[in-house]
Amino acid sequence: MKNKKPECVLILVDNLNVGGIQRLSLDECYWLKAENINNTILVLGEPTGITTIVDVDGVYFDTNKIQIVYLGKNKITQFCNLIRFFRKSSKKSIVISHSAGGVPFVFLSQIFTFKKIKVFLWIHQAITLSKRRQANKRIFYSLFSVKIFFGAKHFQNEWQDYVKNSIWRFFYYKQGYFDRIGVFLPRVTWKEHEQVHFCKNLPSISHLIFASRMSGWKGFEKFQEICSNLIGNEIHSIVMRINSRENLDARGTVNEFEHCATNLSPSEIYTNSNLVHFYPTSYGEKVRYPQSIGLNVLEFIALGIPNLISQESFLTFPELRNSPLVQVVNWESLRDVEVAFEKAKSLDAEERWKEAKSLLGAISIDNHMDTILKEFLEGN
Repeated sequence: MKNKKPECVLILVDNLNVGGIQRLSLDECYWLKAENINNTILVLGEPTGITTIVDVDGVYFDTNKIQIVYLGKNKITQFCNLIRFFRKSSKKSIVISHSAGGVPFVFLSQIFTFKKIKVFLWIHQAITLSKRRQANKRIFYSLFSVKIFFGAKHFQNEWQDYVKNSIWRFFYYKQGYFDRIGVFLPRVTWKEHEQVHFCKNLPSISHLIFASRMSGWKGFEKFQEICSNLIGNEIHSIVMRINSRENLDARGTVNEFEHCATNLSPSEIYTNSNLVHFYPTSYGEKVRYPQSIGLNVLEFIALGIPNLISQESFLTFPELRNSPLVQVVNWESLRDVEVAFEKAKSLDAEERWKEAKSLLGAISIDNHMDTILKEFLEGN
């Protein structure tokens, strides 16, 4: 099996905005490129001009060029361009889709191209985060896939519970498979990233990091609240994920932060000391199985940077349960946050790196990619 390689791996995404799914799609391509396997990202959209995950990777992407095909703005154009793409490709094509809505497009392309095209769907979000209409559409779209995989055990449990408690229980026949994702470690630890130093003349300064979208369930407002109580002469905060400086100003928060950076990659700050990543997610009451370990957490672990996260059952990553680099905190208790923060920043550099090294196998994308190659080779 390992001696065989697919001709080309096709990866379908809705867009290349800054986010976890987009992060994963590029990391999949970096891994494939390292294995000398041709790959292409198919985007259900067109270049937007805003900051994308490609821009975040910057020089790393420039030195590891990935082929990207934009399929157009509206659904008709996307479908037509997808058909044109498959007509030029080999007789047998297999698509790894991170877009539920794109799965029927790929399935129907067989009719118009007279080619064998198989699509495998990966789910990366709890279905209970979607409104009922959107959730039902995602389940319907999944019926057009050959197999459906879940990037976290939590997502699989949420999906199964939703189906059991809805009209879908009478006729939904898809069996889901758990396939946990990871990060492409060579990108994260790449030594050529241009380093961003915060207070490099004051090495004793500690930093609170927020590295996600500025949305309620990602915990940005909770991060603001925590910063208002913790930051001072010896503690600064860093916001790494904002669309623009104007976006931050509009919320009236710019004066509360010592440092505001636009769309940095964690790998750009790994030489800094005294960094602690805060990830105060809040999924709401509908989500029965909260997943607080995202790809951003895995990146920080690889860099030896501690993470304070929300409620987490460690179903997907049991290896991280007792790691000093991952602490579950009660964000409603400032005292609990302060204790966890002190514990995290007290870890010395040697201890951090030793722990990070021991967890690299658990957080690597390798096993996920082995699953993809297996499906490719068995599908052909």
